[in-house]
Amino acid sequence: AIISVCNHKSCYYVSCSNIWEFIPVIQEINECADGSHNCHRDATCQNTVGGYKCTCRSEYIGNGLTCKPRAPLGSIRELPAISCKEIKASEGGQASSSPYKCDDKLKTMWYRFTGDAGTKMPTSCVNFKKCGGKRPDINECTEGSHRCHRDATCQNTAGSYRCTCNSQYIGDGLNCEPKVGWLFFYLECSNYKTLTSARRLKGSTSKKPHVCDNSLTWGWYRITGAAGRKMPTACVPFKRCGGQRPGWLSGGHPNKADGRVSRKVWFRSSDNCYRVSTTITVRNCGSFYVYYLKGFSHGSNCHRYCSSY
Repeated sequence: AIISVCNHKSCYYVSCSNIWEFIPVIQEINECADGSHNCHRDATCQNTVGGYKCTCRSEYIGNGLTCKPRAPLGSIRELPAISCKEIKASEGGQASSSPYKCDDKLKTMWYRFTGDAGTKMPTSCVNFKKCGGKRPDINECTEGSHRCHRDATCQNTAGSYRCTCNSQYIGDGLNCEPKVGWLFFYLECSNYKTLTSARRLKGSTSKKPHVCDNSLTWGWYRITGAAGRKMPTACVPFKRCGGQRPGWLSGGHPNKADGRVSRKVWFRSSDNCYRVSTTITVRNCGSFYVYYLKGFSHGSNCHRYCSSY
């Protein structure tokens, strides 16, 4: 039988007789039709193989996830001159500085903003008659366009902004976690169940009777004791960890500053490391990890979350 990954939804087994060739069957999900897409209301959704594409409608601009109306013609004031060559001496006062600076002769090539010019281009409308000698600055902190964490302080800088975690938190400002001593504010870092069996280790060859996690109770778990300290992050050989189909963590473990993160656990078959998967939640509690696990079953196979040191 063959099974394929189908947009995290249910997949189908296909069985063939010996005279036929195995052909994977993929159930394509049309997110545009079933409403599971996140395109903006002023965008069109186009279904693609394994996903979808969002495009703002003609009268809007944006990346499809967010769309804003285009400015109507005539609503933006323009200087009398189209290029530097057409500027008359009497018009010099209309420019932001004298002499007027234009980019009409700028060579087509890659450029980097640095030094007094800042580090990047602004991402929202700039005041009229600016950038000709005095760079306009957008205060992302006050206008709310920054990406600082809720437990961080936003500081406006020339051409950008800086995020700094508050005193009782650590992180890069975009992500902030409580400092050691505050960490157990998160209930899962102190209230969890333990997985301690050495049979769960990725190097443990499975012997009958198999031990399965098909009916594992939902909850936060910590791997400790003879089981090691964390889940493996690479494919595990078939029939290891005490079950038939061993499960390994895809995407790596988070840092403390990442908070709770979603990760996939893949359960392998005899010939495929990516046979079926389930989504779990992981948190870095400082000196150990906790995993929000649930029982997983698919068909009559015995699935098992693996552990490692």
